Parts: sequence; structure tokens; C-alpha cells
Amino acid sequence: SVVADEPRFTLLADALESILHKSFTPMQALKELNEKKHYTTRITKKQGGKPMSKASFYRFISDSFNCGIMARGDGSTFTGHHPKMLSIPEFDLLQIKLGRQGRPRYAKNNFPFKSVLKCGECGGSVTCEEKWQIICPLCKTKFHRGKDTDVCKGCGVKIENMNNPKILHYVSYHCTKRVHPDCSQGCISMEKLEDKICNTLGKFKIPKWYTDWAIDHLKELNDYEDTTQARVKENLMNGIDDADMKIRNIVRIRSSQPTYDPDIQAYYDDEEKKIMKLKKDYLKQLSEWSENQDKWALATKETFVFAHFARYWFDKGDATTKTWVLSKLGQNLTIKYGKLHIYGEKPYYLVAKMKKEVKQELRRLEPNKIPQLTKETLSLPSVCQSLRRGGDSNPRVLVGRRLSRSVQ
Repeated sequence: SVVADEPRFTLLADALESILHKSFTPMQALKELNEKKHYTTRITKKQGGKPMSKASFYRFISDSFNCGIMARGDGSTFTGHHPKMLSIPEFDLLQIKLGRQGRPRYAKNNFPFKSVLKCGECGGSVTCEEKWQIICPLCKTKFHRGKDTDVCKGCGVKIENMNNPKILHYVSYHCTKRVHPDCSQGCISMEKLEDKICNTLGKFKIPKWYTDWAIDHLKELNDYEDTTQARVKENLMNGIDDADMKIRNIVRIRSSQPTYDPDIQAYYDDEEKKIMKLKKDYLKQLSEWSENQDKWALATKETFVFAHFARYWFDKGDATTKTWVLSKLGQNLTIKYGKLHIYGEKPYYLVAKMKKEVKQELRRLEPNKIPQLTKETLSLPSVCQSLRRGGDSNPRVLVGRRLSRSVQ
């Protein structure tokens, strides 16, 4: 494992902090590190014990190791578990401030959502584009930071020598236009895209105690489903037994014929084929019944767990996690006219509908108060009626029942 070299780790982290948040240029940070904080390099058998050189300092602040990304011999990277001085966004910002000296990490695959989004006009794939713009602190010129741009286009000052330049970062999604080059769709910013997803997740977010309550009450529905499914299995087994009996009768009748009649034999052949096909269908349904047994209950539990944790996963997750959360919201996710559109009914929206119905009922009961879904309100008869479907000897959770049909 990698162990931090204290106190050098703290001194170097402070130098990075100075560049990022204290308006220091890289050389000013290096001067403070060597002259005011008396930094010296690690002593080895042949060298060390000296102030850090300019070349070594630039190599250090350009190394993605500082934000947790390690490189393999083949050029690929992976996330390490060593102590980090910077977050990944801070490292990216630092490389922009270094100008030509900076080494931005390869971030083509580090943006979420691309793999699950489609263009709403042509159905083509969606790509992501990242742009950095800098406003010079001296002449106020705004220019794009590209691979070959390391100086202000207005006054010629190098980016690495600018004190506190204003840096703007844009990430946008747009159609690749490979399916239809004339596709008219523009782009949508990552901020708008994430706002739409967060708003959608917020519609069905439920507290942990309600998740536990709903899962506990699924037992009622499970008991009802057990009775229903037992009847389904019994009907399928009866159908198979009936088909077997008909086949045996056909064999018995054919063997008892005194003479061979081609027309009669052809009739029995057709009947036997029909019955065999019917038996095959029953067997297939029985096999599917066995596979699907209790699957709806598991899926319903997963739905309530997702409804509770999805917003947290999205806020705290990496690009892969964010993409997975979005993929769970619909079967057809498109961007069109600068907006995200989610199609395909998912069970989470039934949770949102349940929350809306309960709040409407609470507003009717207490019109002067803001309706809140709490443990106490669940005990109110009219609220329970909104959550349950009554009317028979097997009361069951309304949302669970609807979800069970949705996930099958």
C-alpha cells in the first residue's frame, strides 16, 4: 500500500491549494514552498535534501496520481486507494491553470449518460463535449482553452502566469449526427440534464421508514398471490393430465379398429398432433410459472429500495452509477429541443402517484396544514384506504399490487 510522506504530503497539498484557491501562479506557489516553508526533497543515497526544482514541481502538479488515478504500463488507468491531495474536478481545473505545462487526464469515457441517451429527432447516438474558457484577469479577453492555446489572445500573457483567471467549464450533450447529418437538434448542458434527473428522482423519493413499512406489508400481498398462483399451477397440471388422458384414448381407439381405414387414421393423426401441441403449451407455461414464482415480490422490494436510495446514489455516485440510475427511469431516454424526455412506464412512477394521492387525502383532512407522509398519517383510515385495495377477504397493498403487474 502507498503511505503518505508526512510532513511533505501536507506541504505539497498546501501548494496545490494555493494555486487552486489563493490566486497563486505555479511559480509563486513553488517559491513559497521552498523559501517560506523550507521544503526539501526526500534524501536518498545519491541525492535529495534540496529545494524542489521547477521541472520536478511541474511534473508533480501534472501527475494524476495526486487525484487518485494511477497508470498501468500499457497506458490504461485505474483508481487507486492511496491518500489523495485533490479531487478529480480540482485536478482538471489545475491542469487548465497550468496552460501548456498541464496534462489533462484522458476523460473521453468519464462522462455519464452517453450510453443510454438517444437523439429524439433522428434516433442517433448522443455524445458529450467538454469546453474550457478563460477570462484574462488583465485585459478581460475571453478565449477558448484548447490543446494549442496557452496564452491570452488579447494581451499574450501565458495562462500559467495569470493571477486568478476566471475559468468557465461547460459540458454539453448533443446528437452525433451520424444517422442523419442534417439533424437539427442542438445541445443540452450537463447541469440541465442532471436537474431534470434530480427532479424526477425527487418525485418518488420515500423515507426509509416507509420503505420498511411497505416491504413488511408485502407479506399480505404475497399470501394472496400464493393462493392465486397455487390455483394457476393446479389448472396447468390438470390441463397436462387431461391431454395425457386424451392421447391414451386415441391410442386405445386406434388399436381397437378391426380394419385399417386411411381416412379414420388421418383424422386420429390430426387430433393427436393438436393434443400434443396443447400439452407442449401447458408444459411451457408451467416452466415459466416456476421461473416467475416470487419474482414480482423481489422486484417490488427492489423498487421501494431504489425509490429511497436513488437520489443519494445519483448525488454521490460516479459516472457509471449516475448512468445506471438514469437507465432505471425509462426504456426510451431521449434529448430533444434541449430537454430530456423519459418514456416507458416504470414502477417508480407508481410510487410517485401513490405519494400524490396520499398528500391529496391529507390536504382534504387538514386543509390548513402542509401535507406530510409520516408514520402517524399511515394509521388514518382514509390514508390506509388510499394505500390499500379493500373489498375482499385478502386486503393487499395497492402500490405493491400495481407494481407486481408492472414488473412481470
